[in-house]
Amino acid sequence: MAGKGSDENDTVTDGTAQGDNYGNVGQITEGRTLAKASYDAPIREPDANPVMIGAELDLQPFGRVTVLRSIRVESAARLTGGGTTDNNPNVALTIMGNKLMGTLVSASPTARPFVSFIIDDFRGKGTYSFPKNGPNQTTASGASGEGYAHGYYKPYSIEWVSGNILLTITEYNGAEKPMRGTLAGTYYKEVTPIAVSARFQGVPSLIP
Repeated sequence: MAGKGSDENDTVTDGTAQGDNYGNVGQITEGRTLAKASYDAPIREPDANPVMIGAELDLQPFGRVTVLRSIRVESAARLTGGGTTDNNPNVALTIMGNKLMGTLVSASPTARPFVSFIIDDFRGKGTYSFPKNGPNQTTASGASGEGYAHGYYKPYSIEWVSGNILLTITEYNGAEKPMRGTLAGTYYKEVTPIAVSARFQGVPSLIP
């Protein structure tokens, strides 16, 4: 739920004892002139999710009743690498000719975890894989910052072990319009694996 602003007769609260905690739990705007209220979610996905939203109704002369609803708040982007999660990573998307290039980088001071990808023949909505010899490419890092690839050759063998990484574009309406997608799979540093998953949203930059 999202509000459309408030006037001087409205009451705004985050509903917690501490107060001024809107960035973590969002806020409720109560309309004094009309019997309605709106909930504005926080910009960042909260650590405790879903959140419980409540409103107390004064049903004079019959007393008061409290209405509760559980709401899951999801940020536009999320990145998990090797067990470390950032609920609001930085996202950069670029379309150059037929290529889609993307990077998700943690907003933490260490800029980790991290994942990047290149889709060589981008065709809009759909699912893309990362074969052994390309042309699509992807790399990642976990909290340690070490680089991981999308697969590896078994020692003393020519057998390729794939991380089965899939990138799915769920929304695409043309260049310079919002794009949404997900990425998930296993990356390897030599034979050591880490699980990586991400969802992202952004307006791609266009390079003709």
